[in-house]
Amino acid sequence: MAALFCALFMTFTFMNAAGCAPKVLYTDKTLYTDPGFTGRMLSGHSVALLPVLGSKGPLQFEEDELDEVLEILSKARPDLKLIPTYGFETDFAFPNNEPLLFRFYHLLFKEEILTIKSHDSIWNRVKQDYLLVYSLRGGMSVRNLDKSVYKQFSIECELWSVRERAIVWRAQSSGASDDKRANEKRMLSESMKRLVNLIPAVQPGYGPESW
Repeated sequence: MAALFCALFMTFTFMNAAGCAPKVLYTDKTLYTDPGFTGRMLSGHSVALLPVLGSKGPLQFEEDELDEVLEILSKARPDLKLIPTYGFETDFAFPNNEPLLFRFYHLLFKEEILTIKSHDSIWNRVKQDYLLVYSLRGGMSVRNLDKSVYKQFSIECELWSVRERAIVWRAQSSGASDDKRANEKRMLSESMKRLVNLIPAVQPGYGPESW
């Protein structure tokens, strides 16, 4: 299963589907929002996009693929000041702290919250205000006897406050399809967009002139 996930992401591209869209069922839900957190708190603050995490660690992308991920999410939420993964890692890892960086990713994926919160050597290196963390939690592709293929996966997204060293928001998106035209890459990219769109945003204000 882990090999399947890595294969999916190693060749991850973000092209628009041509022609009629395949039938894919998405289920999105917010799992947690800190009672004191609002979308207004993100205004003017930097949000670092961390690499997509899997059970074996960060899933590898080419630099141009990372740029495409950032572009898709930035278009979905232009109000967020997103910092690319390589920008976060350059600030964090320089000059030769890769082991500490990858330990951080491991702790995030394993959800070892108490260990993460107490790790000063990690948090003191983070330059951004918030961290956006995607974790691939499950997936499979099953070929049936009639040669049809059933595909499904689940991905989670967390928003961490660097100052509080805590999760302020978490959501999950699951995708499933038995349509042979469904492309795993597009399914995953769509779920990533759907998740970032669930992050609380500033709501428009209405004054007396609205009446």
